Amino acid sequence: MFDWLNSHVNPKTGMWGDPNGDDFLQPVNGFYRLTRGAYAQFGVPVPYPEQAIDTLLLHSANTVYFRDNRGTSCNVLDVIHPLWLCAKQTDYRKSEGKAWALWQTSRILDNWQPGEGFSFELDRRVPAGLMGTEMWLSVLYLFVDYLGLGEILGYKPKGVHRVEVAFQLEDLKQ
Repeated sequence: MFDWLNSHVNPKTGMWGDPNGDDFLQPVNGFYRLTRGAYAQFGVPVPYPEQAIDTLLLHSANTVYFRDNRGTSCNVLDVIHPLWLCAKQTDYRKSEGKAWALWQTSRILDNWQPGEGFSFELDRRVPAGLMGTEMWLSVLYLFVDYLGLGEILGYKPKGVHRVEVAFQLEDLKQ
């Protein structure tokens, strides 16, 4: 599987898909899903991490998805998890990633609804719910850990959002 994935990744973008014009939403979402479900689960290095970081930061500047009054937990997760994962291999453009992470963290915290949690969208007019709260708490952990402060939260995401390697290759031996 990794041989196939490594041979089909675009070395210029680090993604497994092409943008729709200048819109990298689908390739970035696909990158997140592939790397989370394969590379991160087995602790395998991501191919072309610097090119992927370039693409992720380009996408993170797209105001269709990221601006003061716009953002969903899925769109933000699609960027921070790959940045966090690629940062395990390189410090390339880390200061730009950190600036984006701080901006996003502030936006998330500003949208906390006391006694309710977070809405799925960064919009206080949208009611908070369990899904939004769970997603944003996982995203917040990734931001804080990416910034080098993961221990201050006192929790790590569990289940599908866990940050530990799910399987060591040795665990797969019969």
